Amino acid sequence: LSSSALSNLSLNYINFPTKVIFRSCKLIPTMAIATFMNQRRFTRAEYACALAICTGLVLFVATDMKLTPSFQTTGIILVSLSVCADAVLPNAQERLFRNGSSRLEVTFYSNVFTLCFMMVSTLCSGDFVEIFRYASNDRKLAV
Repeated sequence: LSSSALSNLSLNYINFPTKVIFRSCKLIPTMAIATFMNQRRFTRAEYACALAICTGLVLFVATDMKLTPSFQTTGIILVSLSVCADAVLPNAQERLFRNGSSRLEVTFYSNVFTLCFMMVSTLCSGDFVEIFRYASNDRKLAV
């Protein structure tokens, strides 16, 4: 739920390629959280494959980065928290499914909580007001 907001906030401090590199590597935290949250066990080979995939994604995205990527510690912290939050969601959903929740229930509540959180984050950041200010200046957009 907080993953999108943290990821978007991180762009105030880091450039987009840096964000993509971090977000591309969520497989490893997802596997680690699955181990603790759902008692799933992964083999060394599975971890090695995950590491290879993440390394490949980093190398692929890194080719598009400028010579000096723009980032600040705050942005790295925000995008790292975003990746961790994003790793929790599929594991929490897996646990809910195992406890008898339907796909409709899980999807509905995930979306409702995301909507509420994103509304609060856009209000707090001032982006919500800017959206309406921008739309009021562009009549085509407002319609």
